[in-house]
Amino acid sequence: MGSGSRRERLTGPPDCLHDLLWLAYLMMLENDGKNEQQLRHYANIEAWLMDYWFDDEGSSLASYRISQDQWPLEDVKNSIAMWLLWLLLRPGAIIFSQHS
Repeated sequence: MGSGSRRERLTGPPDCLHDLLWLAYLMMLENDGKNEQQLRHYANIEAWLMDYWFDDEGSSLASYRISQDQWPLEDVKNSIAMWLLWLLLRPGAIIFSQHS
């Protein structure tokens, strides 16, 4: 596999991440049922958003910043990603394990 961090392999260049988030958000705003189905089943966006927000190397940097007693970054990408999480979240879908 080529060089680059796991984050770069998952999201591509920074502008690509910004564009992908906007595309998914606009798809949800214009959703007729088919857009959501494409995002859920083809793009597997639920798993992607979970990695974005909760993986130690997630692009939101939320896990890292929280471990440093800081709030997650307030930027456009995180704002769009949070809206997507709320729009796509299914009750009971997020289950966290307790770290010992």
